Amino acid sequence: VMYNPKILSHSVQDVCLGEGEGCLSVDRDVPGYVVRHNKITVSYFDMAGEKHKVRLKNYEAIVVQHEIDHINGIMFYDHINKENPFALKEGVLVIE
Repeated sequence: VMYNPKILSHSVQDVCLGEGEGCLSVDRDVPGYVVRHNKITVSYFDMAGEKHKVRLKNYEAIVVQHEIDHINGIMFYDHINKENPFALKEGVLVIE
């Protein structure tokens, strides 16, 4: 469990899930790519109040960014390009 997580730094490399993202908070499929940072460094507190710092990449980094977005009132579909949901910039890593 991460309490008060904060992203301290992130990679230039972007990543997305090939199947897109979903969420139990959303009652429908929302097609499109959700582009996120491939690597992040996160600080957080544990249940005992001790501070930690961890470096995450690929799928783990995507999941933590998704959950931090929830804390900030941002849903995964807010990141999807409304005009072209499956458009990707050159160099985005797609995880299948």
